[in-house]
Amino acid sequence: MLDDKDIARLKEILATKDDLKGFATKDDLKDMAAKSDLKSLASKDDLNKMEKRLGRKFTQLFNFIDKEVMDDRKRINSLERILNPSVS
Repeated sequence: MLDDKDIARLKEILATKDDLKGFATKDDLKDMAAKSDLKSLASKDDLNKMEKRLGRKFTQLFNFIDKEVMDDRKRINSLERILNPSVS
């Protein structure tokens, strides 16, 4: 049987109604998303995979732009040499 000393010790360990007043109740949570509602959202793994794919795509895009700019620069230099042979 529990005596007053045991009850006092339990009150130190266990939460009282007053301790729990700041927490949400079932009614507070009824309009919140359930775990099953979140299945259609992306997972961390999905986001990591997408980030890697996008990183590769951006790298490819920047490499393409860099190559095109360099090719254009070479063409411009060639045209400048043709049009201004004294400037070399």
